[in-house]
Amino acid sequence: MKLSSILVFLLAFAVAVGLPFSAYSMDHKGKDMMDTMQEGTQSGSFYGIDNHNAKGTAILKEVDGKTLLVLKGIKVDRVPDGQVYLARDGQFRQGVHLGKLKTFKGNVTFAVPAGTSLEGINSVVIWCRAFNVGIGQADLMAGK
Repeated sequence: MKLSSILVFLLAFAVAVGLPFSAYSMDHKGKDMMDTMQEGTQSGSFYGIDNHNAKGTAILKEVDGKTLLVLKGIKVDRVPDGQVYLARDGQFRQGVHLGKLKTFKGNVTFAVPAGTSLEGINSVVIWCRAFNVGIGQADLMAGK
């Protein structure tokens, strides 16, 4: 019996008897990412602003003592100079600039500079500097 046939059989058996299984992502040490997240994790779904389209999830979390912003499964209108900001109520000009958005589809991670105060931060904004227009925003909610 081929290995692929065995795997198909095992998967079919698991489904038939109702065994729970799920896919999950692992970090570089092989631990479930959910186990490494701290209580302060915030996340929210992107929506388009200024007649642009934006989808996906923004996750602000602490992993191994570092604060990261993960843009997961994004699909954002392509612009020449998309910049990513952490902000309060979408007011990115007083927010924290994290850098240029190098991909408009998929997953991307930004490191939040060490020592950055996240007090009052409740949104992520993607802004096109070249045209001075908003592309997308995600309003962050606390959770684990």
